[in-house]
Amino acid sequence: MKQREKNKLFKESLEKYGNEMQYLLLMEECAELSKECSKYIRGLINDKSNPTAVAEEIADVENMIEQLKWMLGDVWKVFIDLKKDEKLERLKTRLKEK
Repeated sequence: MKQREKNKLFKESLEKYGNEMQYLLLMEECAELSKECSKYIRGLINDKSNPTAVAEEIADVENMIEQLKWMLGDVWKVFIDLKKDEKLERLKTRLKEK
């Protein structure tokens, strides 16, 4: 889907459901992803893992994160990108230490 169409959907969703609901939905989607990850790990133990369910929840979480970033605006996008880079650098340092 093109960004313009996504932005239109984000705007309509925000207008229909409100700001707080978008945060609640992200929380719910993160919980569902966490649950599916747990089920996936348990499935590896008994040969019944379901990567499709994990992938579907990743898509939901990424869509909600994209919507919240849109809601926060460009100023916060720069901040978020900076923080992501900082955290990746920290991981790189930790990996070198071990």
